Amino acid sequence: MSMMARFTVSNMALEAGAKCGLFEVDEKTAAYYDMPLSEINWIKMDDQAKYEKVLTYDVSTLEPQLSCPQGVDNVHPLSEIVGTKMDEVYLGSCTNGNLEDLAIAAGMMKGKHIAHGLRFIVVPATNKVFKDAIRLGYIKTFIEAGAVISHPCCGLCCGMPYGLMTDDERILSTANRNFIGRQGTKKTLSYLCSPAVAAATALAGVVADPAKLL
Repeated sequence: MSMMARFTVSNMALEAGAKCGLFEVDEKTAAYYDMPLSEINWIKMDDQAKYEKVLTYDVSTLEPQLSCPQGVDNVHPLSEIVGTKMDEVYLGSCTNGNLEDLAIAAGMMKGKHIAHGLRFIVVPATNKVFKDAIRLGYIKTFIEAGAVISHPCCGLCCGMPYGLMTDDERILSTANRNFIGRQGTKKTLSYLCSPAVAAATALAGVVADPAKLL
């Protein structure tokens, strides 16, 4: 699992009710922080710890999941939501606005255009991500596909003014929260997904399976 993916899992662990989400350090961690693994390998699970429950998942067999209105714990497999019409797609936030996320979406959208009548808003997580995305051509790809690009910030995740939704409109977001009223009115229907599902949906106009577009 990449460092960016680990950041997302750790972030969402708290949204799902955990007190924290931690990964043991390894060579990828050391390379990311440009330091010897020997200096940080003490960051690991306590051999003497006692756990109330141990859950093991094989993510290679896990179908993409979506969080549906009106809360992060209302989770359903992608196959149950495919075909649901969306009015807006938001790619960004601290959860899924890093360079790796933008690369995934841009790779799927290059040479294509978003669905008619749908708004697609892209917000890079940081200034560095924004600059790197420009340098690598991702921002150009999004603009040519019909996206609206905004400066790095939380964006729609915390209800900033551009792109807010109205009653009964549906938004598919890569942010980490879809609480009632967070991205529009109390009747706005907010769904959470991965960058790949967001890109596929922006192209199709309805919730779509990215595997069928690749």
